[in-house]
Amino acid sequence: MTTSALPRSPSRTWFPVRLARSASWLPPSRTSPAKCGPYTQNLITSRGLEDRILVDLEQGTGGSFNDCTGFVPTANTVPEYPLSVLAAQNNSFTNGGSVWQTAGTPGEKQSYRVTYRFDVSGMSQDAINALQGARVGIDLVWELRSDDSPTP
Repeated sequence: MTTSALPRSPSRTWFPVRLARSASWLPPSRTSPAKCGPYTQNLITSRGLEDRILVDLEQGTGGSFNDCTGFVPTANTVPEYPLSVLAAQNNSFTNGGSVWQTAGTPGEKQSYRVTYRFDVSGMSQDAINALQGARVGIDLVWELRSDDSPTP
């Protein structure tokens, strides 16, 4: 009998990512509006597993690092995609998604919730078993940009 260490049905695990905006990110003499946007880099692929791990990034309020209790989504500009699609389509600040436009006010905060699931739809148990030991990875980058030049 063959057993699989991978889940036989989709599951959902929540990993919150919380960004806090404060004056320490800007020159100490002033604050300025900026855009903060996430995108992906450095996809590590293995046997097609990158096509079966679906990721969803939601922008919202509430929650805290490592606990999504109280998280309320306010925007979801990047739909759920496989890692392979995220890496191809959302791989720079220009084509990333879920951009947060800050006002430049000290203490601004924005929460993001990242969820993933292993999609086994249409796969036989043998195909699922063939993915045992496969590993994938991707970097989720948050970049902050402002049009304002710092003053001396």
